[in-house]
Amino acid sequence: MLELRYCGNFNIGSRLGVADLEKVLATYNFSFWFNGEAAWVVLRADDPAVALVKTSGQVELYGTSCGSDLTKELLRVLGVKEDLSNFYELASTDVLLSQSAKEFRGWKPRSVPLWWSLVVGVCQQNASFRQGRYNKL
Repeated sequence: MLELRYCGNFNIGSRLGVADLEKVLATYNFSFWFNGEAAWVVLRADDPAVALVKTSGQVELYGTSCGSDLTKELLRVLGVKEDLSNFYELASTDVLLSQSAKEFRGWKPRSVPLWWSLVVGVCQQNASFRQGRYNKL
């Protein structure tokens, strides 16, 4: 049995830019991984590592091996460095997209492996986006 060890903590708040951490964590997550205040985020499966990310910005890292790459991997997985300003600018003037652009400003699409994308895609065929957004599956 693999045992994850504590690798450290930091506050992600200053690195978020315009990202809304609650929206980022709630999307593409299950209620047993995100309880409204904190979420478990899988960083690696091959050399297991996870992060406990709180909506306050506090992060705890755990892994079978620790290193500075865990912080970089978390920022990549959460998509906080994605610049969506051009999309929001364009969407805000579109009749169909303007309301969504307003409601979801600050949301960043999380980066997930192809396998998780496939699982979510299959599961969401029978559930509305609103259900997935608010963890009511």
